[in-house]
Amino acid sequence: MKTTFEIPDALFKKLKELAAARGTSLKALVESALRQMLGNETRGRQRYRLRKHTFRGKGLQRGLQEGRWADVRGFTGLAESGRDWAIPWPCIHEFLAITTHPKIFSPPTPLADALEQVSCWLECPTLVLIGEAPEYWPILSSVLRSGKIIGPRIHDARVAAICQQHGIEELWSADRDFGRVTGLAVRNPLV
Repeated sequence: MKTTFEIPDALFKKLKELAAARGTSLKALVESALRQMLGNETRGRQRYRLRKHTFRGKGLQRGLQEGRWADVRGFTGLAESGRDWAIPWPCIHEFLAITTHPKIFSPPTPLADALEQVSCWLECPTLVLIGEAPEYWPILSSVLRSGKIIGPRIHDARVAAICQQHGIEELWSADRDFGRVTGLAVRNPLV
């Protein structure tokens, strides 16, 4: 549906700046703000429950197990807490790459199951998906320089820079390579 709104010039300017900083369109930013406002209105009355999706298979390949499933389920608590939380888009890509990889999972997760799991997360009204915006490059280059990060660890630096760019203070990851990143608290949910 299309409609017309009158927005004060000063507010419109701030919205345009925020949309540019987040690397999104003005339309997407306003839609997100409206969804968040409506979600806040109903959040106290109706508790959100993360839809569960299970995977087939026998789990991780021998030697790759780390942590306990009870700790992994802490993720569900985060999604159901009613507080805003975020997933950087590169982490969605990495989740799909790892769960469908035959050298990591035995047998690998079928693509349809992995995609369904992502869909479960995307249903959460407090989830914010974050990605690179115009001021991303200076943050990434600073993260790379300060941690002396090169090679395959640059992917982790990318995730850290996206988090810092969006004001994320704590990153949940079992990846020890994030220890080289400064300016971002890293919590391993598996220990």
